[in-house]
Amino acid sequence: MKNRPFKIPGLWLLDRSGAVKIDPGRITYCYHNKDVTRIVYSGGYHTSVQVPLKKLEDKLRRENFFRCHRNYLINLDHASEGTFENGFLKFPGRQIVPVARRKKARLLLMLDRIVREGGVSA
Repeated sequence: MKNRPFKIPGLWLLDRSGAVKIDPGRITYCYHNKDVTRIVYSGGYHTSVQVPLKKLEDKLRRENFFRCHRNYLINLDHASEGTFENGFLKFPGRQIVPVARRKKARLLLMLDRIVREGGVSA
């Protein structure tokens, strides 16, 4: 019997502890601190991986993610449910993420595009 390559669906990250499967659609945001990237999911659940935020950003490039701060990567699908005040993005559930001043205008344009394309109505 030949060894055939196989694919396990989903997005997998390899770190020192092994392989971790992540679900991009459920991620609210990710932040990096002291060689550890914490992935925060909707509902407050989180996982930590020893993967640079840049590598995670590259893997999620096709998804709807935005690097709003040096240490933060947000899921714009979840951000469109939050509010932007005083340089911080507030997600439902009291989660607060800083937004760099130089990234604010681009973030607001992207959120506006999502709202317009998503057909959100009042």
